[in-house]
Amino acid sequence: MSRHMTRSCLLCLGILLAALLAAGCGGSSDTTGPDDDSGPPVYSSDLDRDPAPDMSDLEQLVRGNHEFALNLYHTLTEEEEGNYLISPLSIRMTFGMVYGGARGETDEQIAEALRFVLPQDDLHTAFNALDLALQERNLPPGVVEGEEQGPVELFTANSLWARIEYPFIEEYLDLLALNYGCGVYAVDFLHAWEEARETINLWVENRTRERIKDLLPAGSVDSSTVAVLTNALYLKAPWALPFHESLTADSLFYLLDGGEVTVAMMNQDEWHPHYADADCQAVELPCRGEELAMVIILPGPGLFTRFETDLDVERLDEILAGFELDRKVVLTLPKFSFESDFSLKSTLQRMGMTVPFEPFGADFGGMVDLSQLPPGYNVYIKNVFHKTFVGVDERGVEAAAATAIVMGEATSSPPMVALRVDRPFLFLIRDRETGAILFLGRVLDPTA
Repeated sequence: MSRHMTRSCLLCLGILLAALLAAGCGGSSDTTGPDDDSGPPVYSSDLDRDPAPDMSDLEQLVRGNHEFALNLYHTLTEEEEGNYLISPLSIRMTFGMVYGGARGETDEQIAEALRFVLPQDDLHTAFNALDLALQERNLPPGVVEGEEQGPVELFTANSLWARIEYPFIEEYLDLLALNYGCGVYAVDFLHAWEEARETINLWVENRTRERIKDLLPAGSVDSSTVAVLTNALYLKAPWALPFHESLTADSLFYLLDGGEVTVAMMNQDEWHPHYADADCQAVELPCRGEELAMVIILPGPGLFTRFETDLDVERLDEILAGFELDRKVVLTLPKFSFESDFSLKSTLQRMGMTVPFEPFGADFGGMVDLSQLPPGYNVYIKNVFHKTFVGVDERGVEAAAATAIVMGEATSSPPMVALRVDRPFLFLIRDRETGAILFLGRVLDPTA
């Protein structure tokens, strides 16, 4: 292992932290991840994905990912208790697809909340560049220090599930194909929304090695749904320096409230990049290939709440840039595995993104030809669903995430219900003022 961190290692470190702790990581297009050939037919743009996008805005895109990650993390901390995990890359990439169709104040609020500082065209190009760059992190099975190790797997997949024959704009579909490798699945939301929900959930499940199930909960999709945009993200990578299972032993883990629990603790002493100051220690655990890594940040005793509250991008950058490989680290780390599940509508509204959720205030005129809708109709975001999984053991790290943005159709027209009286029925005649029934009868045969 090199004793000095390179600039590229720092970039990889920042990107992986996005997926595991408070930032994200991505990989290949829809066709590269776990396979699933079943499902509805795909209708795609005539354009192929750009295989060589401009890479010049990558650093700015990753910087925005860090900013959004910490902003979302702090907002969720006010709402959530216990363990949780977010994948800002999955959320931002899904919103990148939605953003391509946003206009006016809808565009502005999405950009502010998601920290999209690049112009529209540059942003989509940068997402494509990041996704394709991370595709290179995949490695076949190999041997490290005489021991066989599994592959490094890092996949992303994007999709747009669209109501059949809805007037999506061709240029918007081109944008998705060119920058996100995303085609369009035509589904019957209008008449078979439950089947559509199950199909989308299965698609996500298959592309996350069954780690993310039921992304869309019951009731999240109905006859007013016009589209669901989804991103699935999967990572599995062995450690560059695995822990020996024989050294794992039960030990105490001390809780914030003063309590304690017994957990399985992994142990090793190896050369790992390490950082320390008066408030915290941090260690970087490289994965096989040393392009991906997991970072553990441990605030000092009694400092967790203040450290977490004060953590910002500058402080995070200080830690990530300060790693040194100058000594062995005697590391004791708990094995852990958990899932997180979020409905992000209220959280994003608290972060200032309100207009995109307004049935008649949202403007997605770059996605749908609104002139083709009946008078009084509009398209808006109904909800955002996000689920994650992480597992850490002696062999390595596995993490998965998925995001779904449900687009709905709003109408100011009176709701309609079909009532076809084509079978025997009862009837009555009443005085509405007093409620008295004057006549009561039935019709078994209207022709009799």
